[in-house]
Amino acid sequence: MTTLAEGSGSSKEKALRGLFVAGLVDVCLTTTAFLLSNSSVLLADFLKTSIEFIAITLSWVAIRRINRGGGKTYEYGLGKLENISSLFVALVMLLSFLIITANAVRNIITPGHIEGVGLWVSIGAQIIYSGINGTLYLKNRRLSRVSPLHSWIHRPGCS
Repeated sequence: MTTLAEGSGSSKEKALRGLFVAGLVDVCLTTTAFLLSNSSVLLADFLKTSIEFIAITLSWVAIRRINRGGGKTYEYGLGKLENISSLFVALVMLLSFLIITANAVRNIITPGHIEGVGLWVSIGAQIIYSGINGTLYLKNRRLSRVSPLHSWIHRPGCS
């Protein structure tokens, strides 16, 4: 028989696996749209999507590590894994900011036309991912309701 914590851990891992697959497809679509157009906005969308994908991947790795357990090896702790993951995501965010800023300055100095099929790929991807993200939001919202943290925060007498 599984406990609530074990069940919620595997369901969290399953949810993150679904987010990983959806994120991978989204990264492929935004990469295609960015490469087929001359748009700074699609560059920013590609970088944002990539950062989200990295964060989801690191979260999935952490949850898998928690579910697998420590075994007989020396553990440095999951807090350190979380801190290293957060620092890595922050570094990628800083690099993305610098790339977007440099591209924006370049496009201000030498403007060009936005063109290509990449714009239509991006519009289609945005429409499709509105539905996918809505579905994932509802699934994760249901998952958070069974989380022990959610029941602690929303117990009677707490505001």
